[in-house]
Amino acid sequence: MTRRRVRKNQKPVDGGGDTANAEAGEAPEVATVNATHHGILSRHMVLNWEDAAEYEALRETLIADYQPSGLTELHLVEELTSTMWRYRRLRLAEAAAYQSGLSDSLTDTHTVIGIGMQVSALGITALAPVSDELQLPSDLVRQAARLSSQEAEKSLSAVEARITAIEISLDMINSDPSSYDAVYNSLDEETKNLWDDKFLDFEDYTDVDSEEWTEDYIAYILGKMYQWIYYQVLQDLRKIKVTFENHEIIKQQAIGSAFDPAALEKLARYEVQLDRKFERTLSMLVKLQEIRRNREAGQ
Repeated sequence: MTRRRVRKNQKPVDGGGDTANAEAGEAPEVATVNATHHGILSRHMVLNWEDAAEYEALRETLIADYQPSGLTELHLVEELTSTMWRYRRLRLAEAAAYQSGLSDSLTDTHTVIGIGMQVSALGITALAPVSDELQLPSDLVRQAARLSSQEAEKSLSAVEARITAIEISLDMINSDPSSYDAVYNSLDEETKNLWDDKFLDFEDYTDVDSEEWTEDYIAYILGKMYQWIYYQVLQDLRKIKVTFENHEIIKQQAIGSAFDPAALEKLARYEVQLDRKFERTLSMLVKLQEIRRNREAGQ
């Protein structure tokens, strides 16, 4: 008997092929769908740095929503999943474009920010600068532009508390220029650390314990401390305070300067393509399922 005749006369092996599926009460078409249940497109859609589990969760949600029957319907659900996944990438690309523009717009040593109130003229909301000469360090402006309103409010409260404590220390120096330890202990920890480093840089620095300082030396050191705190620390803190007070305006101006119409126009065109693809795919899926249900109802 030839090999071909053996195959022709050979009976199917129990437990394999469509016979097993039929005996188990599962239609061959459903079995095929289940075999591809783990995704036709997912292994090609998810990039190396993306979360495959997140993509699978999205796909499973859409499968549960539309209950596809057959490979064609499943394919359309897969297309919906891939399109929604691309929407996600589009949002990330848009955020990256703004971040890149924001970094480029704040690269100068100092950034001039017009601080003002929002006014409405002829129905147009604009910024009315109070001062065009206010210069803020670019890293401070960059930090403020990236804060949320809640974070900016919390930072403002912390800065105001520190300014209040420092002003109390300055009053102590004015009222009693001979009590170095009391003034030093009234400073907040950050200012203490800054002063310790500053104190070590004095040409006439002495490592003698403060209890052994003469009154003239104490008055001299407190005078140095007063000048440093008032003209440097306090002024820096007031700039920080102004920045956080005008956080929303600075954020608007920074984002506006970071706006790149050319880059965002490409993303907008891509979004239109995704919209059309999603609408076509969803329309095809709904129509196909309607035809199937009508056919099943007529049987």
